[in-house]
Amino acid sequence: MGNFCIGSTSLPDQIHERMASRHIQAYIKDHEKQQEREKWLLLLGTGSSGKSTLFKELRLIDGHRFQDREKIKHKQIIRKNMLNHTLFLLAGRTKTLGLISNLFKKKKKKNQKLYEGNPQKYEDCRVDVEDKEIMTNIDVVLSFSKEDFDNEDEIDEVRLEKLGNAIEFLWTLYPIKHTLRQRTGYTDESEKVKKKKKKRKEFLSLLISSNIRKGEDRAACIYRHRYFPDNLEHFLQKAKQIMVQDYMPDNDDILRTRNETNGIEEL
Repeated sequence: MGNFCIGSTSLPDQIHERMASRHIQAYIKDHEKQQEREKWLLLLGTGSSGKSTLFKELRLIDGHRFQDREKIKHKQIIRKNMLNHTLFLLAGRTKTLGLISNLFKKKKKKNQKLYEGNPQKYEDCRVDVEDKEIMTNIDVVLSFSKEDFDNEDEIDEVRLEKLGNAIEFLWTLYPIKHTLRQRTGYTDESEKVKKKKKKRKEFLSLLISSNIRKGEDRAACIYRHRYFPDNLEHFLQKAKQIMVQDYMPDNDDILRTRNETNGIEEL
């Protein structure tokens, strides 16, 4: 008598499994072909060379818009940069430098050595704090020295607007403008690149040099080699517009925003 076997699965189930297997194999092949067409691009460059900015521009060209969370993040960065760089400009350029000495945890008038070393060179950059209007606006800026702008709801609207007025007023002063332009060099692009490379080289040599001793005037050293973003002027001259609660950066502001990128970010 003959024998026969019956499979554990029915014929319709076997057909379904084969079709599913074919779909999976086809998907894998399509995915492999897609990976072969993809090109990986590694951008190498120094800080502020424009790597992240390039990808932002590519996103806009491709029709993508910045999400609200991205705009809020850039708004915080813009405000932080404006405040911090204004404080640094005042740090090395006011006559009574002890006003901001607590920001660097140094003794009174430590940074005044910048002027004592070469008063003629830095005379055009000196802000006269004997002027009451100037002092009032400096006090407003200093009152925000510990603000990180991470939670806008905690910042008083009127107080925020006063900060915008103060920064924009200080930016109208010739010594402040002269200081920033002296540090960044807006005139010639090639000269600006050369100056940046020279400053980086000098700064690195200072860091490894035994001349910088523990307890030396590090605040003045940091100021002399402080990097100011090339687009800082763009934001300082519109401080009143930025320091209001309903401000939201547009595409131009986002592209001009400078922030250090650490690691790998998906853009």
